[in-house]
Amino acid sequence: MRTRRKVAATRRTGAPFLHRVVGLPEKIDQTAYPFSIRAFSRGIDLAFRSKVTFFVGENGSGKSTLLEAIAECCGFNPEGGNRDHHRAVFAERSPLAQALRLSWLSKVTEGFFKGGHRAIASVPS
Repeated sequence: MRTRRKVAATRRTGAPFLHRVVGLPEKIDQTAYPFSIRAFSRGIDLAFRSKVTFFVGENGSGKSTLLEAIAECCGFNPEGGNRDHHRAVFAERSPLAQALRLSWLSKVTEGFFKGGHRAIASVPS
């Protein structure tokens, strides 16, 4: 009986931890990059309802730009790493990160951001 209650409690507070990402209209200049990207032209209002979310689109459609801005809002460096590798001042955040408001179901204190499109290759000479 105790196990069932514990599982039910876990489901209520489980993933997704990031519940919603909303753009703040007063911080958005739709004539400037990245707000001029077609995906952001009608504002940003994303609700996350599943444990895994895929961003799919053509090159240049704003997938990485949005993910990096979300990472910045979470305290990560947009180039990747954990919270030990971050920018120190909010003013240094990208314009998109400054224009986003994130809402959480329960705040996560540990994490790691890896920019998925970045790869370093070594080519022997």
